[in-house]
Amino acid sequence: MKIGIIIVFELINKSTGINEFVDYFNRAEKVKFCLVNNNNNNNNNNRNDVFIENLLYKVADRCDNVTVVNVKKSSVAHAAAIRYGARYLNSHFNLKHLGYIENSEHLDIISCLGFFNVYKENIKQDLITKKSQEVKKSFLKNVFSVTSYIIKFNKDFGSLAKNY
Repeated sequence: MKIGIIIVFELINKSTGINEFVDYFNRAEKVKFCLVNNNNNNNNNNRNDVFIENLLYKVADRCDNVTVVNVKKSSVAHAAAIRYGARYLNSHFNLKHLGYIENSEHLDIISCLGFFNVYKENIKQDLITKKSQEVKKSFLKNVFSVTSYIIKFNKDFGSLAKNY
């Protein structure tokens, strides 16, 4: 069963290297990643926009299971950026489940991906159980928060995420 994970990038630490992402993405089995560049809604300088865009494309070039979606419109809300990624994954891949990881200054994406890998089977089981109980008409309503599931299965992660 395949899962799609959307990661929206609005902010990124300049010290973040591509090797950490590439190593994780290449080890992830049966998971497609969509990196959404939503940096256009910030009023930061243009160099940061180019930095994020270049970083995401370098990662995608080195990983078969990663795609990049650039949000060209300015002032796009975070939820809309998640929808862009969900629509892209839904139209290009046959995925059973779509989740997202919020990129914020309080959350380390690499740590979140590591926890996701640990709890991936638990998350899949929970999603299968929920899907059989209720049917939602729109695939967008089935998009889940990876962070919420990790906190559900690992109570310590919630305090770890808040301390960042």
